[in-house]
Amino acid sequence: MEYFLDITSSILDAFLLTIYLRTVLGAFRWKLKYLYLASLVGVELVLYANQVFIASTNTLGFEKEITVTLSILTTFLISLFFEAKIYVRLFYAILLQLLSALGDSIFTWLVSHLQPEFLSIEDEQMLFATMGFGSTTTLFFLILLLNLIKNIGGHKYPIRFHVMLLITPIITLLALASIKARAFFLTENTQFYCIFVVILVLINMINYIEIAWSSRYLKDRDRLHQMEQQINYQKEKYDQLSHSYRQSRSFLHDIRKHFFTMQEYLHDGKTNELSEYIEHAFGDLQHLYARYNTGNLVIDSFITNYAAIAEQRNIRFEAILHIDKNRIPMEDYDLCVVLGNLLDNAIKASTLTPSADRFIKISIETTSDDLFLIRQENTMESSPVQSIPQNNLDHGFGLKNIEKTLERYHGIMDYCSGEVFKLFIRVPITDPKQRTIDIAPTPPQILKSSIK
Repeated sequence: MEYFLDITSSILDAFLLTIYLRTVLGAFRWKLKYLYLASLVGVELVLYANQVFIASTNTLGFEKEITVTLSILTTFLISLFFEAKIYVRLFYAILLQLLSALGDSIFTWLVSHLQPEFLSIEDEQMLFATMGFGSTTTLFFLILLLNLIKNIGGHKYPIRFHVMLLITPIITLLALASIKARAFFLTENTQFYCIFVVILVLINMINYIEIAWSSRYLKDRDRLHQMEQQINYQKEKYDQLSHSYRQSRSFLHDIRKHFFTMQEYLHDGKTNELSEYIEHAFGDLQHLYARYNTGNLVIDSFITNYAAIAEQRNIRFEAILHIDKNRIPMEDYDLCVVLGNLLDNAIKASTLTPSADRFIKISIETTSDDLFLIRQENTMESSPVQSIPQNNLDHGFGLKNIEKTLERYHGIMDYCSGEVFKLFIRVPITDPKQRTIDIAPTPPQILKSSIK
């Protein structure tokens, strides 16, 4: 039974060490996972050997100092399997020892108030094992609490996930602290209660693994759903670009037809018929011809299509484009994400505005000081952040997703809202082939923008 308790305790220690390091350090080197498992076994053997040595030698006088130092060193060595700086590893290795000491104090206080006679029993081996499990469970609770505190800012997992995790160690602590000392240490009950303690420990571990897997499954499912929405969104934008391309091909085909017909009229000397045909053909071509032609297919097709949508909904649309198509610093895919989302939201917000004087203004330019700028204004009834949830992809990727796209190009976005929504995007042109100024690119952190 003694070895059974020791093995269970070592497994629990390794389990808690892994959870703790993943909580505070995060990035794990998965390529070394088998070496990590072997290292955990080695660390637990070293700590167990130290425990046996101290139990057999009580004359050193500084046994606690040796144990604490050894624990810090082994924690630091295991932390090498995670990506972090040296001083961060050392800090969290020391913090774990402080949390462990705090766990000992909390469980001792809990037992002394619920079952004070428990601390005065004569079987030191069983007392040490039970108190050790209680202290480790308390440490488990503190690590989960630390994970909850770190999660508040990042929202990695929902709060209910952490609440469900905290319930099990709380129940375990109350159960361990409430065990009747006399009943526990009767010879015929000792084995039963030892198994009971081990089962409580295993329940904590299994509960954590099960909830963590379930939460990860739900996150993966939500991510898959979001990716499906993104694919549908991109398909819609691809269809828009395809439609624009087909229009261009149709335009070229009609030009050839018109030129051939006009050439026939000239050859036959039918000037009056030629004049009438040119007037008719001009109207036809003007209908097919894209309103905006910068040379960039994404910008031309998006601005043209959304101008037509705005016209259908009685929204005044104005676009100012001063673009060198060879100096646009964004890939077509990312430019599609940005423009598609901005114009989708502008159309939606303006459509919901009851005012008769609703409008959308957008300005896109590449500047001589190597900047790619997008300015947008549109009438609105309420803030886009309120009217269009940022996690909703039905009307675009959301302002947060635009910011993530811009981060890849060191761009920034500012916006403000009122009766008129104003947005300003600035992206530095960093490619030497696209730049006009022969100096190092402006660092992203220096770029500033403001909306007046």
